[in-house]
Amino acid sequence: MVEAAQRAQRYTMSRNEGVPGVIETEDLCHAADSLRPQLELMDGAKEGSNVITMDDIVRKELDGALRRSIVPELGHLVVDEYNPLGTKK
Repeated sequence: MVEAAQRAQRYTMSRNEGVPGVIETEDLCHAADSLRPQLELMDGAKEGSNVITMDDIVRKELDGALRRSIVPELGHLVVDEYNPLGTKK
């Protein structure tokens, strides 16, 4: 947002021959459009989206141990499948 506002101010100054002025809708639209390629690159990177955390590892081990557990009164325990990569965005 900050970068879009700064670019809009530069578009305004360019439109006004270097003199700061009122930012108009057109300036904001040009600024936002000029940032679109950067946004698409960042969205495509998905940095850290497939990282498995220590919590994920511990949960997986506990799920496995629970699946192998038998409680005489309950029989086999039913544990929902846990997929750490399926739950992250």
